[in-house]
Amino acid sequence: MICILKIEVKMNLNELLKKIEKRPRMFFVDENIKDLKNYLSGFLMSRSYCDDFSYYEKSFRFDFSNFVAGKLSLDEGESWDRLLENQDDSWSLFFRYFKEFIKSTEVLKLIESGNIESFKTWLNEVDIDSQILHENFNWYTIAEKLSAQAFNSENCNEHVAQLSIGIYERIYKLQGDEGAFLSSLYIRLRVLKLVKNNASQTLHSKDLLALVKSKLEVNISDVKNLAENWKSLEVEKIKELRNLKNWIRVIEDLEVITEQVYEEFEDWKDLKVLLP
Repeated sequence: MICILKIEVKMNLNELLKKIEKRPRMFFVDENIKDLKNYLSGFLMSRSYCDDFSYYEKSFRFDFSNFVAGKLSLDEGESWDRLLENQDDSWSLFFRYFKEFIKSTEVLKLIESGNIESFKTWLNEVDIDSQILHENFNWYTIAEKLSAQAFNSENCNEHVAQLSIGIYERIYKLQGDEGAFLSSLYIRLRVLKLVKNNASQTLHSKDLLALVKSKLEVNISDVKNLAENWKSLEVEKIKELRNLKNWIRVIEDLEVITEQVYEEFEDWKDLKVLLP
């Protein structure tokens, strides 16, 4: 038993899971996700005492459950085995999510270590790799990490902020996620507030105005009629009205930062108080 433990500890998590995926019956009576969780918990506890306990293993130990929760659109806080146990084919789903997690963790390590040039190289490569560039990749966390890296002091790394903006816009393009689009706008606002560069401020201001205009290309009278009776609307329509309210807030924040008034949006700003 001691000999087996020593052999297994010499493997890392990725190597072990490759063996389990290939021949699960060598490790378990059946493909039970709870048994897998218990086995890996013991394995990682042993690995944590090894000098070569890797960044990826630490990330799996502490972050994988939240990653799975995000994939399944469930609340965080539960362990990954409980999140998966009621899913169809939970065993295969675990290995699929693990591979996605490791791939995204490798990218996150580049960002957290400040190796932005290597991250850019990776990003340029996945643009032409359709197997990696897909909806299920963990783009949100990548965008959040880039944003944190861009604003990790009182100053702003505009170059890194622009990468974060690009990722959020990628999410919006892939998934139509209005929240991602809004996040890209607020990063632009933070850049505007912190970067003391007239050319950069002018560029971001123009971009913000153009983006918000594209979102407000609807009949304001129709919106007003809906807003006055929003409590009787379906949930999706209410969400649309709340999104409009968010775009108006972006303009208001932009006016504060630039100390300008954009009169073309006055009617929309007056309408904001009616929106849910």
